[in-house]
Amino acid sequence: SDFVIVGTHDGPLYEVELGPGSMAPLAGGDPPYGHLAQFIAYAALDSVADARWLTPQAYLKVIDKFNEWLVSAYIGADGARLVLLHENLHSDGIRSFFHDVQEALVKVILNPFHDVNAPILSTAFDQRVRAAARKYL
Repeated sequence: SDFVIVGTHDGPLYEVELGPGSMAPLAGGDPPYGHLAQFIAYAALDSVADARWLTPQAYLKVIDKFNEWLVSAYIGADGARLVLLHENLHSDGIRSFFHDVQEALVKVILNPFHDVNAPILSTAFDQRVRAAARKYL
């Protein structure tokens, strides 16, 4: 799984690859790490923009698909988009993961010394995201 938080100005606030050997190899045998996973997640932002106006819910569920990978999204209270690229569909776990990450994100954003659209470099935030991923994904 790959996870990205995109700010209100479309800049990446946080990116992490979750889990060992996070994604299965492509048909050609090359792992889709790095740029392909980023491309899939960022390409899904158009679908997030469309879906956010169709429902009052923050959790948008699966909003896009690329081959066997699914893209789920969550809209934060501040307008940040949380995007998760994953292979398995377990909606309740993904919803809980997004909820925990949103809780940690709010704490970072409420810090008066942190610019809302600046990258999140906090190790405590990173540890909390990884713990939520281990617990729910």
